[in-house]
Amino acid sequence: MERGTLAYKIREHRINAGLTIKRLSELSGVTACTIGAAEHGKSIPNLANIAAIAAALNIPAYIFTEADKMPEETLLQRLDKARVMRCLSWPALAKDIGVDIADLYKYKQGKKVWPRLIEHIVKWLDNSNN
Repeated sequence: MERGTLAYKIREHRINAGLTIKRLSELSGVTACTIGAAEHGKSIPNLANIAAIAAALNIPAYIFTEADKMPEETLLQRLDKARVMRCLSWPALAKDIGVDIADLYKYKQGKKVWPRLIEHIVKWLDNSNN
């Protein structure tokens, strides 16, 4: 297991917390199989599971996602970084912002969208930074 990988980080934080895979599973609600596979680099947990594992370990989820290193040069990059920092899927992000997922996907694909969508995104980003 290579230092700095997701597998290494999950295992390192779990061991530092004094938890077994079984106990982390109980605390996080993520199956022991999923945690074990992640620790052995066999699979990558989805964002919801990463968030649950991080919460159970009492650490910020971005430690596992490295979202803090994502670029923020464009509005879409800022939005994607905020999404990953919070371990949100695109549908969950759309719900959190209060916009239609189809419109958010259009924006993500670089298609023309209503100015109101951009306003919602900017407002959400401003509120999420406070």
